[in-house]
Amino acid sequence: MAHFVFSNRAVISVSGTDQINFLQGIISNDVHKLSQSLYTLILTSTGKVFCDAFIFKDDDQLLLDVPKPSLTSLLKKLMLYKLNSSVMVTDLSNHFSVIGSFERSSTKELPDPRSSYLGYRSFMQSSQVRHDCHDTKRQYDQKRLDMSIPDMPEDIEPELHFPLELGFDKLNAIDYHKGCYIGQEVVARTTHLGRPRKGLYQVTCTTNQAMAKHSNITYQEKIIGKTLGTAFGHSTMAILDHKWVAEAESLVTIQIEGAEYHVTDIKQQS
Repeated sequence: MAHFVFSNRAVISVSGTDQINFLQGIISNDVHKLSQSLYTLILTSTGKVFCDAFIFKDDDQLLLDVPKPSLTSLLKKLMLYKLNSSVMVTDLSNHFSVIGSFERSSTKELPDPRSSYLGYRSFMQSSQVRHDCHDTKRQYDQKRLDMSIPDMPEDIEPELHFPLELGFDKLNAIDYHKGCYIGQEVVARTTHLGRPRKGLYQVTCTTNQAMAKHSNITYQEKIIGKTLGTAFGHSTMAILDHKWVAEAESLVTIQIEGAEYHVTDIKQQS
């Protein structure tokens, strides 16, 4: 069976008698609801996304699957928040890798909590990992693009976006009934005010020219959005101004990094 490696993800262990209460005050989801796997966010004090995390139970510890580029900063944050809690935070990234698959061959492979279409995630000792399943990883990324499901760090740069702009409320990442956590007030206020000004879309164009990643999208010399890091063929994932999308004609020409693209379809995250 084909497995693929999430080479841009890292593994952290959180253990100790206070592990549940410790994470509960930091993450956007309710760790008490963890049965198999849980998807969540760690936000800044201003309510922007610092990083995402998949949480898995493993005997007397919790394993966190987190973005590798954020690892060092995240470890510092967790150690700062730890204070006098009976918690141990351990970096396991040199020993374990995050693995994905579309067919389950072991009970240790757990469903992706964002969507059943994204298969399973698990951990494997790094010394046993194969790195030659690029086609399967491409299939995973194509599925994400089709459903406008962003990945960190591929699509999202830390501390730039609010969770609702990226549709994390639709990906089982936020619990609105749990107690306080870092950034919670901003999330609650944004939800109360209604839909944010920007949102996540899949943009399809007629050109074969590759669209630049993490670049501003302009229309008639006005910035109306930004591309993310996932793109295949004629399509890319992007954050767009909802008002512009509502008023756009069926076929418009946009500019990305000075190149023109003729848009044929704009599909909002479902």
